[in-house]
Formats: sequence, structure tokens, C-alpha cells
Amino acid sequence: MATELRWALAPLNRITRLAESGQFEEVVRSLRERPYGQLQGSPELALRFATALAHVGSSLEAHHWAVIALAGARDRGDRPMELRALNVCGGIAFESGEIEKARTSFMEARSAALDAGDFVTVGRCANNLGIIANLRGDFEAAVGDYTNAIAAYQRAQQLRGVVESHHNLGITYREQRKFDEALTAADRAVHEAVTIDDTSLLAKVVAGRAEIRAAAGDPILARKEAEQAVATHRALGDTVCEAEDLRILALAIAASGETAEAETAFRDVTVRARQLERPLLLASAQRDLARLLMDRGCVEDAASIARTALDEFTRMGAVVEVRRLEALIASAERSNEAESSSNGTENNANID
Repeated sequence: MATELRWALAPLNRITRLAESGQFEEVVRSLRERPYGQLQGSPELALRFATALAHVGSSLEAHHWAVIALAGARDRGDRPMELRALNVCGGIAFESGEIEKARTSFMEARSAALDAGDFVTVGRCANNLGIIANLRGDFEAAVGDYTNAIAAYQRAQQLRGVVESHHNLGITYREQRKFDEALTAADRAVHEAVTIDDTSLLAKVVAGRAEIRAAAGDPILARKEAEQAVATHRALGDTVCEAEDLRILALAIAASGETAEAETAFRDVTVRARQLERPLLLASAQRDLARLLMDRGCVEDAASIARTALDEFTRMGAVVEVRRLEALIASAERSNEAESSSNGTENNANID
């Protein structure tokens, strides 16, 4: 029994250190070396494996191991582990575009965590529900969820969660074009990420601030910060975060007026997003590319790409994005009609 306990603790401690430092490729590599049965028998390692797989873009395998972790925790009667696994299942569902399924998981886990006094899980679930509210355009609810998440994280003394929720607050304010509030939230997230010395998290919140800067009209600093985030996540082997950073970098490049380079960058992100099976990232990159193409006068191409993104955002219930894309498509159709009318007038003149 003592030997089994030493075996269980040694890899778990090492994997925990690797995961907390953002070295997800190394986590995956290390756990793939373990026999299947040993991972299956350890909900902690199975859940770490699921989380790391999600970060490197293996969504289906990540879901498989998250379900194993959830079942193992329930069999063992480990309620805290069960709630963590349920939250991770929700996160994987969200990244796969199954938004309502994700919301159900987060709601269930939050309710159970409140009953259990597990404020870390309460914070995680509130934060994730805020992300869904933001996606669906309910910005007031999103701010409320993030505020609740910050309070729960602070009660549990979980600073990493506080950082993530301030980062997400910045996104919600940016969506409303409240750039002063957005930068205040992003600055706080960056400052607190520095204090806990989490390289991966710092890169994530720096990228978030870069996207705010690009939207607010500061493309030079936005590009510098986005490039910093890309380099960090690339070095850590976090291919999903790297792809998300590259989308933000493309926005910064576009904002600086280098539209041809930005178009190439956006198209690269769409390829990566497909490979990583990240429908939300794919739809977001297609949306950004469609806007860029409209600005460049490539109306038909813009409308075609916008329709593809519209289908995915509609499936997710992202009502704000749906309205914006519908407006872009309508504008493209009016441009085509005006061009056709102009061409028709010229043809009639030639005939006459």
C-alpha cells in the first residue's frame, strides 16, 4: 500500500508542477508514457491529462479522459474532485462549441460547490458562466458572474482565478467599447499575474490587453504585446493559446494598416483552428477576416466567409456576433447590388 501511495504521489506532484507552469506538451508526453490502466485508476492524473490535452488541441481525447476522471471521482466518493471534473467537462464542451451542454455542466457544478463550500470551484464555474453570458451578448450578466467569481476566488485565496476573471471583465468591457474600463481590468490582470509568477497566464492576459489596445486604436503596442504572447505560448507548447494569440496579432497588424499581411495571418489562424478542432476560434477568425476583406473591397469573399462564421455563431447562440455578421452580409449584398446596377447602366449605354 505504501509503495502504491508513493507511486501515485510522485507523478502527480511532478505533473501538477508542469501543468501549473503551462508546460502542457510535457504533461501530455509524460502521461502518455504511463500504462492506460494506471491513468484510469487515478482521477487526479486523468483530469490533468484531460486539461493538458485540451490545451494542445486534442478535444476528443480530452473529453474521454475528463469523463474517466469524473466517473472515477464519483466511484471514490471524492466530491471536490468530482466537481473539478464536472467543470473541466463543461470547459471542453464549450471549446467544442457545445455551449448549452457546457452551461448545464457549469450550473450543476456551481450549485454543488456552493453546498459543499468549495469556493474555488464556485469561482471557476461563475467565471465560465460569465464567458457564456458574454458570448450571448448579456454583458450585464457577464459582469455579475465575473464579479461573483472574483469574490469566490478571493475567499478561497486563489489569485490565479482572480486574474482570469479580471481578464474576462476586460473582454466584456471591450465588447461594449468601454475601453477605459477594459484597460483598467486588463492592467489589473497583468499586474496580478506578474505577482504570482505564472508565465502562461501572464501571456494570456497580455494577449487580452493587446486585443483591447488594437480595438482602441493603439496598434503598435498591441502588436508588441501580441508577439510577446505568441512567443511565450509557443515556447511552452500551448498550441491552442498560441493560435488565439495569433488571431489577436492579426488584429493588431490589420489595425496598423498592413491589410495584406493581416489577411494572410487570419487565414493561417483559420487553418490552425480547424486542425485544433476549436469552432469558436475558427468562427472568430473568420469573422475578423470577413471584416478585413470588406474593408479591402473584396465583397463577395467577405460575405461568403461571414456566412460560414454566422452559421457557427448561430449554433452557439452568440446573438451579438450573429447581428454583427448579418449586418456585414447585408452591407455586402447592397454593395453587390449597387455594382450590378452600375454595370447594367453602362451596358445599356453601350447598347444605345
